[in-house]
Amino acid sequence: MLKDIAVVHTDQERCTCDLLYLDGTVRQLSEPAESLFSRWCISYGSTLEGRIDAVRRLTGVRTKPPLLIRERDVLLFFPMRSLHTTGENYWINDNQLAAVLPERRSSAHLIFLNGFQAQIPYDIRMIRRQQEICRTIRDMLANYDKEL
Repeated sequence: MLKDIAVVHTDQERCTCDLLYLDGTVRQLSEPAESLFSRWCISYGSTLEGRIDAVRRLTGVRTKPPLLIRERDVLLFFPMRSLHTTGENYWINDNQLAAVLPERRSSAHLIFLNGFQAQIPYDIRMIRRQQEICRTIRDMLANYDKEL
């Protein structure tokens, strides 16, 4: 299930991605993350491009917008680099992320709600900024019905 994925690690040059699940298992796919995300979005009634565009319009974020996969439970994955960046990238499931701790210079320790932990080579400030954007999206969706 999508909600059980903690991190999507992608390598654009090799056109592969790894799904790191909350139980610690890893599933390797021979497709780029963009293709995977596109299939997920279509299964929930929209295109990847449409979802990214909507987040950009709602938040004003132009670079590295989070991806709203599903509105029902506000399933959000946020990237550490742009979707179309070559090389490695990490997409983190914001719904399952409980805490972020600094590990060492330019590295962060992720702690998920079930206690699962992972380390990624990105600065904690970048992660916290992405979490802030995800909170904004959640607040907007929670208040949407109130505004009608």
